[in-house]
Amino acid sequence: MITKFKTFENIDRADIDPYGEEDWEDKGNDDVIVAIMSPKLSEDRVNSFWYYDKVIANVRKKYGDGTYIYAAGEIRVQFDEDGDYYEGDDAVEEAKRRSLIDVDLQELFQNDMFRNNNWFSFTIDNDAIANDYDEAIEMSKCILDNLGELDNDN
Repeated sequence: MITKFKTFENIDRADIDPYGEEDWEDKGNDDVIVAIMSPKLSEDRVNSFWYYDKVIANVRKKYGDGTYIYAAGEIRVQFDEDGDYYEGDDAVEEAKRRSLIDVDLQELFQNDMFRNNNWFSFTIDNDAIANDYDEAIEMSKCILDNLGELDNDN
């Protein structure tokens, strides 16, 4: 049986943090954890091309759902006019060998040298599971309803 207790309703931060060591500013996303799985190569190589077939990160709430970000899609590109086509990892390795960066890729796009290019895609990872087909469809609808509005017109 508790006979003595102290309420903390009117406690001052100075009582908790007398030396001012804590950062009390509300950052708004303290409960979001970003686990990088494929580090950014450089500020000049952020296009999904460089991360072909890789999982980039897992971004999740501290307790709950999250997303995996990955590079999806195929790559097929020519680096020289009338040259050979390179695909997938071979294309990425050839671009690195040539010391290309994102602005060079943009030039290849403008010169119609890309036949296929990949993109970043997202997979929702949550603790929900479904045991049958119909249940999985309904659960997916529920997840989509709770995502909010996403702007894909970037």
